[in-house]
Amino acid sequence: MAKSTGLKTFVSFPKVDISKRKYFISFYQGHDSYILNKNDNDRQVKPGSQLVLGDIVQTDQTSRAEIRDNFGAIFRLGHNSSISIEQSPKKRNIPVYDGSVFKLRKDFFNPVIFDCGGKYRTSCYNMCPTSEFIAHVAGVQNEDIYYSFSPNNVVWEYDEQGNKFEIVALKEGESAVIKYDDSAKKIVDRYQVIEKRRISDKEYDSITNDYLNDRKWRSL
Repeated sequence: MAKSTGLKTFVSFPKVDISKRKYFISFYQGHDSYILNKNDNDRQVKPGSQLVLGDIVQTDQTSRAEIRDNFGAIFRLGHNSSISIEQSPKKRNIPVYDGSVFKLRKDFFNPVIFDCGGKYRTSCYNMCPTSEFIAHVAGVQNEDIYYSFSPNNVVWEYDEQGNKFEIVALKEGESAVIKYDDSAKKIVDRYQVIEKRRISDKEYDSITNDYLNDRKWRSL
């Protein structure tokens, strides 16, 4: 069961007008695809396209995509993955992603804002200035694995009262498997950390080669 105690403040958030946060596609590779929208405002995926509330970008077994915001956050989607812009319990438009996704932040001159790390579809919210890779555990339902490439990496969720609670805290070089049970009555009981260990050399090399090699995320 996840820890039910409230989270300590991670960072001091400056007063920033988060309504100015914009999301856009910075890289796409693959077959022609479309940004899906619940209001039927579908349009073609291409670098430079802005994403708004309700938009969904999906990759298939041959495509990849990179989404950025204007505060320095970067989300790199591997094959068979997705990202959507949704409203959080705090009424902020945030990226919600699924599949194989590497999250990082490069522009440290911009202020850190609330929830700018977004949310993994089943395993919750991620810190903003940290780097991490998240994916589903192959062949297992409702289990996700987190790989931390930054120190003090915390994964959390909001309870029914809107308070944060910690699911797992990872040091740089650690990974954790989180099991998600949506049948649990209380949100705090939906998450269980079933494994926590060091990232293997093979995993580290594979992830960094696929997601941190900037040459693979540039349009030719």
